[in-house]
Amino acid sequence: LERLLRVGADERRAQRLNAILRSLDSIPGSPRPYAVAIDDDACYLRLAQAVPEAPAPWRVQEEGLTWVMRAGQEPAPAPNGSLLPGLVTVGRIASGADILIDLAFADGEVAVTGDPAMAAEVVTALALELCTNPWSQEAVVVGAGLPTALREVAGGRIQSPEALLADNPLPGRADVITGRRPGAA
Repeated sequence: LERLLRVGADERRAQRLNAILRSLDSIPGSPRPYAVAIDDDACYLRLAQAVPEAPAPWRVQEEGLTWVMRAGQEPAPAPNGSLLPGLVTVGRIASGADILIDLAFADGEVAVTGDPAMAAEVVTALALELCTNPWSQEAVVVGAGLPTALREVAGGRIQSPEALLADNPLPGRADVITGRRPGAA
């Protein structure tokens, strides 16, 4: 479970990834990654559709399905929002790269299955990451059945489903990321 929060805990990687994600909107055609791998040497964007030409400093691999940027070549963070506010860490591979997926890219619900207690911990960790990572700051995280301690840590960054029903619940927010902890009503 601790791996789920490592990219957020690795401040340098989080800063690099935030700068990269905020720069994607300025690239013609705005490549839309569904997954990211980031390590100390590079960031790898996995694209759903091949984009065979990438502007410098990006390099293209796998006929445009993967874009790679070497560490140290990241642009200055742009003030605009991130194209991937739903990007969350799902693990770390043996080489040390953190693997992230964009929950918003899923066409439908994303389920966490298995042992109910472990699934609940995973969902809680994902919600915490969505509330604390810099590329999700413009998004509102909505969750049901999450621990009270999470609401205390995340403050106003996490809302109840009832907030969506209010007249003007989420002013100034670009995206809403919703979820329900397994076993919650």
